[in-house]
Amino acid sequence: SPDTAAPGVSLNSIDFTKAVPACKKAITETNGSARAHFNLARALIAAEKFPGARENAKVAVSKGYEIATVVLGYLEASSKDNSEAQSRATKLYERAAKAGLPLAAYTLAIRLSQGLGTSPDQSSALKWMRFATERDFPPALNESGRAYLNGSLVRKDLGLAFKYFSRAVELQYGPAMINLAGLYEANDGVGRDLKKAENILLKCIEINYKPCHLALGRLYSWHGQTIEDYRLAEKHLRIAYKNNPQEAAADLGLLLHDVEELEANENEVFELVSMGAERGLFMAKVSLGELLIQGKGTGQDVASGLRVLEEVAQENFQEAFLSLAEIYSKGIGVTRSTEETSKWLRKAAKAGHLQSEYKLATLMIKGELSQHTVQDGLDAMEGLAYRGYSDAQWHLGWYNKWIINPPNLEEAVKWYQMGAESGDKLSKITYGEMLARGQGIEKNEELGLEIMKSVAETGDLSA
Repeated sequence: SPDTAAPGVSLNSIDFTKAVPACKKAITETNGSARAHFNLARALIAAEKFPGARENAKVAVSKGYEIATVVLGYLEASSKDNSEAQSRATKLYERAAKAGLPLAAYTLAIRLSQGLGTSPDQSSALKWMRFATERDFPPALNESGRAYLNGSLVRKDLGLAFKYFSRAVELQYGPAMINLAGLYEANDGVGRDLKKAENILLKCIEINYKPCHLALGRLYSWHGQTIEDYRLAEKHLRIAYKNNPQEAAADLGLLLHDVEELEANENEVFELVSMGAERGLFMAKVSLGELLIQGKGTGQDVASGLRVLEEVAQENFQEAFLSLAEIYSKGIGVTRSTEETSKWLRKAAKAGHLQSEYKLATLMIKGELSQHTVQDGLDAMEGLAYRGYSDAQWHLGWYNKWIINPPNLEEAVKWYQMGAESGDKLSKITYGEMLARGQGIEKNEELGLEIMKSVAETGDLSA
């Protein structure tokens, strides 16, 4: 990173109270070696003694220690004298880059791309980034990986993104570890492998790169299936919150809000969620609205809660639609309203939420939406079923077997079979039972019992 000013221990990690005296002693013992002056310059930057840092860096450069040019560039880039100092910084980085220093080439590429101290020049930025990447400079490898992942300045290529992230990970570069874990988590060209993502982030924590706690906490939180997963999520998100409260507050608050088994303090949840909402995070705002309506961690304020949710809904945020639908469906702090429920479900369905389409179809079949007939609901349910939504496939089987009179067993078994093929356990059980008994289909007791047994072996007691 440019913030290191030069390779080695990062500036934030330098104990200048010890480093400054040690470097001064080294200058004396080495008869003023260039390296000793360079090290003193870095120590003085950490101590915020910038004039002395500049003086020692110039001495190092005058003695042929070209890497010290990067320190001079850093000092200029950090100057409050913006335009002229930024221009001088870019020229110094360019000098050091031309001398073959990967850090300088990387920093120059960033500055050229952003137009810092010069006009933006994406072609030259790409050239210098490639120079640093080819020399295995970890930040450049990571940045190249990001470029190929996002298709910025180069053609999108997930294979090259994986290659560069992987090489940076081999060099134990923390940001690349987070990015590579993200590829495995999101199934971006490498095949989803949550275990690999977890292992990468655990190694990242071993090298003490603190942001990895947030990444690992999110992995456990978003993909967790057991209370143990969620407890691990809480553990790492609390560490992340301690390291960076603003960045981690929303994730920790949402986890504690959503997973009741963690038995969180309601006041703490409200405070954390509020921090996320203040940063403009939509999901945090949704949770804040729900907490206000429920009066958890704060005095109940239904009007404010609804206002927050409706403001987020205006941004077409799907979770706000779903939250408002549930509130009106269950009458949480408001009078139950099928009309309001269906309104918000329609918005969620329009945004592509299949479960909302399913709930709307269910309300139609129940005859609870006056503007729609039962047949409208069945047509909508069939549309979902043919799109592979297994709940709809089961529902149509159940409707044809148990609701209409007389039952249509042939139609019922068709939908149950479709649901079974989609992996729905209830559909498998009923399809197996109907097959074993010959209901609506030619009897095949052996196969029917085998299907039911396969569900029972997964631990489903109803089979």
